[in-house]
Amino acid sequence: MHSFLGAPALLLLLSGAVGGGKTSVAQALLGEHHFRKVSTSTYLSGLAASQGLANEREILQRLGDDLDLATDFLWPVRIAVSQVEASNAPATQMWLLDAVRKPQQIAHFRAAFPRVLHVHVTAPEEVLRTRYEQRQRLPGSRDFHSTYDQLISHPNEIASRGLASLADAFYDSNKLTAREIAADIVRRARELRHGPSGAD
Repeated sequence: MHSFLGAPALLLLLSGAVGGGKTSVAQALLGEHHFRKVSTSTYLSGLAASQGLANEREILQRLGDDLDLATDFLWPVRIAVSQVEASNAPATQMWLLDAVRKPQQIAHFRAAFPRVLHVHVTAPEEVLRTRYEQRQRLPGSRDFHSTYDQLISHPNEIASRGLASLADAFYDSNKLTAREIAADIVRRARELRHGPSGAD
């Protein structure tokens, strides 16, 4: 897939373990630093609803896996391109996708977008377990069917955790707050925007 016209100033890819802090970091970037969000989870939830399926993690993972096979892992990139182009946002706008899970997806994003920053967010295992079990007790949780041990043995979770080795930056959300991580991401993003690929 080739770079498209009207590409944004930067696309941020967030990866990491479930409970690692991706959502909190994304909220800080959206609320305080004016990023805009590419939402693949909304697409999967809509697809599940159209097929009469529950909005649960295992079901959404299966739908995503099916799309990976059908599109050679390109479907999140196509959603991102579609949402960016439809937004009519200025060329200086920075975007984020908070749920990249496969190395093949990252490769496609780097081919399609001229400036991509991949950040991995996680925490120590005991912290991840505690956060997950707390999340399970929340009303409307997608995670109430799976134990933590079942979660971490799922191929998608294994793949997500393995993306740390491909990331441009790595953060421990047990040592830094979401706001601190977001601020450092913005610093890195500004450096990338004004780097060898060109300036605004």
